[in-house]
Amino acid sequence: MDWIGQGPLTTAMARQRGASRVSIEQALADGRVVRVARGLLMPKALVNDIPARAAALGLVLPSGVIVCDRSASYLHGIDAYRGLDDIYRGVIDCVVPPGTARPRAGAVNGGVRAIPDDHITTIHGLRVTTAARTAVDLACGLGPFGALATVEQFLHRELVTKSELLRVLARFAGRRGVRQARTVIGIADPLVESTGESFCRMAIVGWDLPVPVAQHVVPRPNGGTYVLDNAYPHLLIAVEYDGEEFHGPDRDAHDQQRRAWLKSQGWLVIVVRKADLSGLARERWLRRLDEAITEREVEQRRRGALARR
Repeated sequence: MDWIGQGPLTTAMARQRGASRVSIEQALADGRVVRVARGLLMPKALVNDIPARAAALGLVLPSGVIVCDRSASYLHGIDAYRGLDDIYRGVIDCVVPPGTARPRAGAVNGGVRAIPDDHITTIHGLRVTTAARTAVDLACGLGPFGALATVEQFLHRELVTKSELLRVLARFAGRRGVRQARTVIGIADPLVESTGESFCRMAIVGWDLPVPVAQHVVPRPNGGTYVLDNAYPHLLIAVEYDGEEFHGPDRDAHDQQRRAWLKSQGWLVIVVRKADLSGLARERWLRRLDEAITEREVEQRRRGALARR
């Protein structure tokens, strides 16, 4: 595998180093390299290295372009490629100013867009939309689930603030997707830690339920705490996303103990997994949540009425 080297490379460069199509596909299958875009490869060890990401894109980008949208997010260190089997597969999003020929070549997805100078920054030699501009572009252009997850990642990583996002959005009057972006930015919370938690929040809001509190802290008698992904503290209801990374079989006993204690304190915990984020499975837990909120609100009003007598 000497052809892989220590940095990003195009498939043409790989073949010049002696790689065959079979060996390239084998290296991808083995996970030794990843596909950044069509015809563009990178050693797996460099996947999270921002200078390497910029160097990879620089191998194929035409001069004068501005990297934008998902590719700009990639350079800011945020994954906005959810839903693809290989998150680095596809094309590189970039634009040129009006009156300039739209780039159309290989892995480049070129467009024409007027972007003010204060919405452009430089990342390792590439012109890229700023973090705030990138987040707002994606809040407008992605589907609602991906939009919220991306914006919350930008906020959680402290790359942007809500006030910065709103200032950028104020200059988007009349642009398609502004209404969605306004909703997404309004409900986005920098405390949200994972894409799954964001997806749960968007599902809840899409069901016309109140926006839950993110990362709600529940004190324990021994001085410790439990942190709930999405909660309605006044109703003692929580929605927990069990992602595969942090809630595998080795965590089952801990999760069960934790939730048993919460139940003993009156909490209802609705557990959501990846398979529950779409279709009828999503509808089932949302109906259960809707019913639980209604039941507990009714019970609270009843108790309040009794207390006033």
